[in-house]
Amino acid sequence: MKKLLISILIIFIILFIVFYSVFAQEDNCTQLTMIHGIINVDDVNITVVINNETCGWQLSQNGSYIVGLDNTNIPKNGSVLATLAAEKQGYVPFTETFNISCGDDIGKNITMKFCDFDGDGIIIHDYNDLMASYKCFLGIKNCNNYYQNWNLIKREYNCFIGN
Repeated sequence: MKKLLISILIIFIILFIVFYSVFAQEDNCTQLTMIHGIINVDDVNITVVINNETCGWQLSQNGSYIVGLDNTNIPKNGSVLATLAAEKQGYVPFTETFNISCGDDIGKNITMKFCDFDGDGIIIHDYNDLMASYKCFLGIKNCNNYYQNWNLIKREYNCFIGN
């Protein structure tokens, strides 16, 4: 009799686990959620983070990208906070945070600014980059007249202040 009760209990537990796992998944998104857009530079690393987990897969070619998200992280009736990030050496990193829901098809264009004019790997808030560009503009330093363009000086200043 004990063996029969134990067997019935084990079967009940197994059925409960199977039943719960099948119906618990219905609360998650079953439609593909996409983020797509255009990147203004080539060979950029893209990541999408939802609930502190990196998700999905990515494809980047000819300045465009598509990220198909793993929908198990997105509830069927709700939204989650997503962060889209793009990085490339020598450019100011791009980061945007937004809400995303089940089945969304969101377009996000990534605009990255080049801000490492002297190639030292320091991207923004670099006082030496800023001073070097001013010296070139004023002719104090020989820079092949590259910096004797006021728009380039303004761009370097914007990189320095983080714009």
